Amino acid sequence: GIPFNIIALANGTVMINPKIVEAGPGTKRVLSNCGSLVLKEPIEVIRWARVVIDYYNARGIKCQTEGYLPTVQHEIDHNRGILITQRQS
Repeated sequence: GIPFNIIALANGTVMINPKIVEAGPGTKRVLSNCGSLVLKEPIEVIRWARVVIDYYNARGIKCQTEGYLPTVQHEIDHNRGILITQRQS
């Protein structure tokens, strides 16, 4: 009964309950696609140019990371029920 949002990245990083705590300044328009939707080709989406993300790692230690991190922004959207098409520019 305890809700968890988990993101596992290809580099081995596991983020439990990631949350964007700071975003900006500025945004980027980028071509992106999603494995959960059948899109014929990538669409242009808007992502934050910089984010700060708080999360817990697999050992339960509170962590923070920052940067552009488009994949993490996309996966946090997934966990919140936001589709890539809702970010379309």
